[in-house]
Amino acid sequence: MRSFRGILCCQDSKSKAIGLLSALLLFMSLIPAAEAQEYAVGSYSAFIGAEDLANSRGVRLTDAVQVLRQDRANVHRFGIIHVGDESDPWFFQPAARAAMEGMFRAGGGIDRQDARLILGGNVSVVVTIFAVNGNFTSLQVHVAGAPRAMMRSDQGIVPPRPGPNPNMGCLVQGLDPNGDGFLAVRAGPGTQYRQIGELRNGDAAYLGAYCQGRWCYVEGGAIDGREVDFRGWIFDRWCMFYP
Repeated sequence: MRSFRGILCCQDSKSKAIGLLSALLLFMSLIPAAEAQEYAVGSYSAFIGAEDLANSRGVRLTDAVQVLRQDRANVHRFGIIHVGDESDPWFFQPAARAAMEGMFRAGGGIDRQDARLILGGNVSVVVTIFAVNGNFTSLQVHVAGAPRAMMRSDQGIVPPRPGPNPNMGCLVQGLDPNGDGFLAVRAGPGTQYRQIGELRNGDAAYLGAYCQGRWCYVEGGAIDGREVDFRGWIFDRWCMFYP
């Protein structure tokens, strides 16, 4: 039989343990939950042909999102597949295709230049799907060969760490004109963040904070020789930094 002192000792140890656990839970409750970040789930390529420019009743489509939706219906439902069309694991159901309009809107919409090219047909596109915590949230499209993708809304951009302004700029150079030909401006410091714009050789971006590793937060710059107000993150590989 345990002694009365032993029982008190065990009870005291349990009380201390419970007290420490309560304090830990209280401390954890005071820590703000990290804001969930949007990330790229994947992408698919498609060629917009004549069959994609009209609906299944033959009526000409007047909205770029409708064209992209019809392209997926042609691939998954009607078996109309052009050279350059890839399948995808997301839009084989009609309900998923019906959600594309809202998802493109959540991704900042399709800029007018890209929309005109899509509605004209005979172009290749890359559509990227994004999610938060496993739930699909938005879509973005890039038209191959488009002269310039406009900077999209700065909503949801990851802010840099607090610190002094480095008073430096990045002159973009070294991009392969036979490759992608552009430096992506992203919503956060990594390729998992959505693309919100692009820079090309000769463009400049002004650093708004010191770089985090190889990723630099930029605020404004010069595109095609004109001052442009934008925010985002770029990879420093194609930067020549200047004061």
